[in-house]
Amino acid sequence: MRRSIIGLAFAQYLLLLFALLGSSSALLAQEEEEDDEQSGGFYYGLYGGGTVATQNWNNFQRNALLAYHAGLFVESLGAAENGQQTSYLFALGYHKKGSSFRNMFVGGSSVPANEFHNLSLLGAFKKNYLTGPEERDRLYFLLGLRAEYTLDYQLVGFGVEGVNRALLGVKLAGGYDLRLPDSGLGLRLEASISPDITRQVFVPAGYSTGTVDQNGNAIMSQEQKVYNLIFELSAAVFIMQ
Repeated sequence: MRRSIIGLAFAQYLLLLFALLGSSSALLAQEEEEDDEQSGGFYYGLYGGGTVATQNWNNFQRNALLAYHAGLFVESLGAAENGQQTSYLFALGYHKKGSSFRNMFVGGSSVPANEFHNLSLLGAFKKNYLTGPEERDRLYFLLGLRAEYTLDYQLVGFGVEGVNRALLGVKLAGGYDLRLPDSGLGLRLEASISPDITRQVFVPAGYSTGTVDQNGNAIMSQEQKVYNLIFELSAAVFIMQ
């Protein structure tokens, strides 16, 4: 009888031990999952979206050029600390820039837009703020430096002498990273402004533009120092590693 009581007590203690071990394992797994969400790693992704491109030309009425952009990126993230996470991003992409004419005609037809097809290399610093369910998501701000090369262009009325193919610029952006649970995938929405530091076009004064005004008079150029300024709205999909 006594052995039965001892055996029953031992079984109860054993069940209690298993229950404690199971609870500890579950808590440990939960902590590891949370650590994974806030640990460092890499993003590999593709982005694309719409562009509003502007240029400031002296004495010419210009409209913004509606264009597009696309590319790929890799991002290295450090470990989260105090609800914040630092990362470094590198991107290679195609960005269409330029401007369109307003109220200008040649032979009764509207003048085509000035377009510049640029290959862009971006290196950027990002500050991420943990948010969302279980702090999976990231609200971020970005500051980057761009180096670009103009692959092709259409410059109306000024020939090719004034085009600068190699460019430098900066990028300022803000966005939101949505990490999809249990998938290793994420989505990104971003709004940015990117002014150039170097000129896309330089044209000396008195250069024949090859265009006429509405009265048929030839239009001669003033000195033109043309910088690109673009506004972009982008969406991206990325893989988390």
